[in-house]
Amino acid sequence: MSTLMLSPHFSASEAMCKCCHAYIPNHAIALAQRLERARDHCGPIIVRSWHRCAARNRKVGGVPNSAHLRSYAVDIFTASSAHRFQLVSALLAAGFSRIGIGSSIVHADIDPSLPSGFIWTYYSDENRTGGPFEPRFA
Repeated sequence: MSTLMLSPHFSASEAMCKCCHAYIPNHAIALAQRLERARDHCGPIIVRSWHRCAARNRKVGGVPNSAHLRSYAVDIFTASSAHRFQLVSALLAAGFSRIGIGSSIVHADIDPSLPSGFIWTYYSDENRTGGPFEPRFA
């Protein structure tokens, strides 16, 4: 059996929700095409989370209006601070304008229903909710 591919390096199975296997094909394809452009700049990308159903999104602590619910977001594994820098640079070069940075993941999304031009961190609840900024180095 062949694997259904959304783009040369990203499969439909990667885009599917981990619990119910749902995803929105045309949204996932658009995101995969943008990820391909980022991959051209930084090499292989390991997706940890793509589409989430509402139940999975609640379970992992996602925000209620998460772009993951619409197959417009991915969480990408990062192995080090240097890799995060390289990945974020590649995502920006590929046209991503919504990026979240954590200690072992980088969130990237292209959801047209959400404001663009934002980079945030997952290092503290205050930063996530727009509270006082505390620089964190990882």
